[in-house]
Amino acid sequence: MIKWGIPVLTLGVFIACQSEPKTPQICAYPGEGEYDYPLPAFNNLEDAFACAREKQKPLLLWFDSWISCTRKMEEVVLPGELLRDRLKQEFVIARLMVDDKTLLPEEEWFIWTVNDREFKVKTLGRKNSYYQIERFQTNAQPYFAILTPDKKKKLEDFGYTSDPSYIDSLLTSALSKLEALNSQ
Repeated sequence: MIKWGIPVLTLGVFIACQSEPKTPQICAYPGEGEYDYPLPAFNNLEDAFACAREKQKPLLLWFDSWISCTRKMEEVVLPGELLRDRLKQEFVIARLMVDDKTLLPEEEWFIWTVNDREFKVKTLGRKNSYYQIERFQTNAQPYFAILTPDKKKKLEDFGYTSDPSYIDSLLTSALSKLEALNSQ
């Protein structure tokens, strides 16, 4: 009699090992994709805040849109030698697209009222826009805000710039402010 494949017992062990639940990693950035360029980044606030708390690193919120002038910053400034490694090592980054059309789960929908006008918040982009406007009173992209790991205090913020030295000085300032807060 001819036997094909692997014995059932071996196959059962193989399947059981493959289906064991994986322990979630709080600070695992999403897989390769649109939010990773030019730096690895979270695409939602909740995951980014959880990671910043876990690592006790400042959180860099990067509000962006697919049509903003951030492309020059993406192509030249952020991946440059002065900033790339520093941002990766010393900060947790969340790139929050304000025009992301990803539908939120229905239980997360809400009504946002601005100047007596109601907006239905049903997409990730609208949620990001809501957070940017309500928290920072600005609706410009790109906009960067550096927060403490507990998200209670803004350390620094800035908009579009093509000057890496200026951004580097703001990063240094944010880290110094965080160190001073932690020593209190």
